[in-house]
Amino acid sequence: MALDGMMLNLICGEIRGALSGAKTDRICQPDRDVLVFTFRTRDGMKRLLLSASADSARVCLTESQPENPASPPMFCMLLRKHLSGSRLLSAGTVGLERVAVLEFECFNDFGDRVNRKIAVEVMGKHSNIILVDERGIIIDAIKRIDFTSSSARQVLPGLRYEYPPMQDKLNPLSVGADVLADAILNMNDIAPDKAVLRTVQGFSPVVCREIVHRVFPSGNVPARFSAGDRGRLEAVLAGLMGETRVPCLLLDKSSGRPAEFSFTEIHQYGSSLDARVLPSFSLLAETAFEQRAKADAQKRKQNDLLKVLTSARERISRKLAAQRSDLQACADKEKYRRYGDIISGNIWQMKKGADFCELEDFYDGGSVRIPLDPTLTPSQNAQRYYKKYRKADNAQKALTQQVSECEAELSYIDTVFDELSRAETLSEISEIRDELIRGGYIRPVRGSKQPSHKPSRPDAFVTDDGLTVLCGRNNVQNDQLTLKTAS
Repeated sequence: MALDGMMLNLICGEIRGALSGAKTDRICQPDRDVLVFTFRTRDGMKRLLLSASADSARVCLTESQPENPASPPMFCMLLRKHLSGSRLLSAGTVGLERVAVLEFECFNDFGDRVNRKIAVEVMGKHSNIILVDERGIIIDAIKRIDFTSSSARQVLPGLRYEYPPMQDKLNPLSVGADVLADAILNMNDIAPDKAVLRTVQGFSPVVCREIVHRVFPSGNVPARFSAGDRGRLEAVLAGLMGETRVPCLLLDKSSGRPAEFSFTEIHQYGSSLDARVLPSFSLLAETAFEQRAKADAQKRKQNDLLKVLTSARERISRKLAAQRSDLQACADKEKYRRYGDIISGNIWQMKKGADFCELEDFYDGGSVRIPLDPTLTPSQNAQRYYKKYRKADNAQKALTQQVSECEAELSYIDTVFDELSRAETLSEISEIRDELIRGGYIRPVRGSKQPSHKPSRPDAFVTDDGLTVLCGRNNVQNDQLTLKTAS
């Protein structure tokens, strides 16, 4: 899932339509690589988000209102110095490359009217936001790139700004479908989707696969394009560039996590993904990245708790196995008491120094061979067996209680596993984490204040008879329902 050049170009068109001539009202930097500009327009306040995050770099209009840090970072303060009160003149891309350029009209320190540019490079881990003056000199960047990071291209204050190296591809907005088809057919030594990707500028891999899918709708995709495919390929390219752009979002059916998004309807996945058409490309980009970030954060938190629960279950299982083994060893405690009684009943005929004795067993009849400690007297040997009996008896009582507690704890851990598997929101996962902290399974960070979250509510169902049934989502809610609500 990537923001390609065509999508970025369409978003810049929306920015021009919404913010051209708008006055910059506020600038904030809510995250290390994220900027939010607030503009004053005739239709009210509007916000523009610029992100250079490695996994969610983008430029788009946004409805969200991020928290403004009390102490703004240095780059944010620099932008406020140069762009506060400025007007947005234009927004566009460099061809269909993933570089958006925003041009502002502002005043310098002498009151002269000058233009400033912000270049947003949307390039994965190499994404950046760069402030450039009217001469093309870099004022500063949200990520400074020196010689230790890149020997080919540095991004430092005082250097002339140069666009990232352009790829040798054809811009589909400036050349016809016939030229594109010929160029793609010249790449006849690689897979069809790779040939489209290496030839056409501004298309993401999912769009390239969609083009191939439309050329070969039956699904029988050859290893490479042939001359006989030229007519269908040209028709597909012409249709794609001539159709109305559609903000299309594809969602995973099970998790609801965004899987792909594009400027055209995607048919290659069939019914395996849910397709949604959104009102704008800015909303498409914001929804796709924000929902994916939330889903990924939820997955990380679930995995962290899963590791805690798995470790706790393994530890308790090992402890329980050892306790059961010790408990099994205590099963011979009656034998020790009998040995002590038999020795005490025949102590008159025993002597010190023997390794064993053969004595009459007045419990079961016959004779019994009893091991002895030759360094002890017969009376001491009897007391030794009585001591072993008492020790085993006490251990059996304690171990029986401990085994019961461990079995109950294992059962509890299994219920938390079940809660975690059914958790659907970050709030529910946070409640499970709080429960494990109170249970001592997770150690809270000393001195850190746990973030507050709104507690989730139990599930509510209505029976055919009209009765409302409340069902807890976790152990805490179940205890609340059982001990408080049910009264």
